Amino acid sequence: MRLDLLHLELIVAIGNAGSLRRAAAELHLTQPAVTTQLRRIERHLGGALFLRGAEGVQPTHLGALVPQQAKQVLGQLTELEQTARREAASVPVRVAGIPAQQYALLVETEVGLAELAAESWVMPHPDDSGMNEFFAAACRAAGFEQRITDFTTESHVAFALTASGRVICPLYPIGANRDGLVTLPLAGNPLFRRIVLAWRAGWAEAAMVDELCARIGKGYRELVAGAPVHAGWWARGGAGFALPGSE
Repeated sequence: MRLDLLHLELIVAIGNAGSLRRAAAELHLTQPAVTTQLRRIERHLGGALFLRGAEGVQPTHLGALVPQQAKQVLGQLTELEQTARREAASVPVRVAGIPAQQYALLVETEVGLAELAAESWVMPHPDDSGMNEFFAAACRAAGFEQRITDFTTESHVAFALTASGRVICPLYPIGANRDGLVTLPLAGNPLFRRIVLAWRAGWAEAAMVDELCARIGKGYRELVAGAPVHAGWWARGGAGFALPGSE
């Protein structure tokens, strides 16, 4: 194994977020995929980077050092890209037109799942989350069989394939925007996940459940505010769908 840019982005995201779940949302990955990648990285480096706990993750001594240097490497790469683009901009180039189908997507604020029937998809490898099966069932309900041409758990690979025009990919709503990609909500909210909070009978802290739910809702709304596309959907009525009674 050799560390690549995705590994560095993952380490930095976990360090910044302080949580595997929040880092997964930022990187548009499932939490199991982030956990698996982190374990591979830690085995490769020979030591733990983060200590897992109920409140999130805490960096080890190694985990305080590696993300700092990873940020420096990523910053140098960004500087390299900016320099290369400035140089490339000074060279005459031929520009092709935008394909009509892509242009049609660019001017919409949302897209119906049925409108994507002719598209090819890149999806994560199936795991025990059941996401792939649920997605395929939603496509069948919309009147078509999903055509998957690529599988990858590496978000940068999925984004590169999508930016090339070969495929489209599903994204978690909360996460950073990606250059070269257009992110659109699906009309009618055909894909969603209901979160159920359960506790054992007689639990001494049951009186705190309402407060816990309020804190979860507040934290989620803060994440929404940091994701422009999701925030737009939220403002157009998504809030009432996601959190009934919140509008």
